[in-house]
Amino acid sequence: MNAASKVWINGEIKDSAEVSFFPFNQAINYGATVYEGIRMYDTKSGPALFRLDEHLDRLAYSAQTLRMQTKWKKADLKQAIIDTVIANELKSGYIRPLLFYSEQKMGINILGSEVTSLILTWPWEDRTESKKSYVEHFYL
Repeated sequence: MNAASKVWINGEIKDSAEVSFFPFNQAINYGATVYEGIRMYDTKSGPALFRLDEHLDRLAYSAQTLRMQTKWKKADLKQAIIDTVIANELKSGYIRPLLFYSEQKMGINILGSEVTSLILTWPWEDRTESKKSYVEHFYL
């Protein structure tokens, strides 16, 4: 995998090499993470994100299920995804928005703990040429 060099974390675009996490947190030790996998295709109209709104709705539902509190609304995350794609100069690829409990504590009570928001992107070869005409897209 060729990871893109820029990530979005808690409202900022950063070099991926600058991002680190304390290993004693609930995401690593208890799997307290929600995420989505979003494909982006290079089309004649420009980069197209496959069903972005549906993915973000599902991410919000998953976060609600784990009672995650985050200040980022759907519109904020949508713009963050667009900004991250542009920062990485991608035309097609994969987008991974994640929300995870990142507070530096151990124990199974995660409610009310700090939540980190992260968006990763990377190039991914487009192998769906024949399907592009009928998939629903959000164009950049």
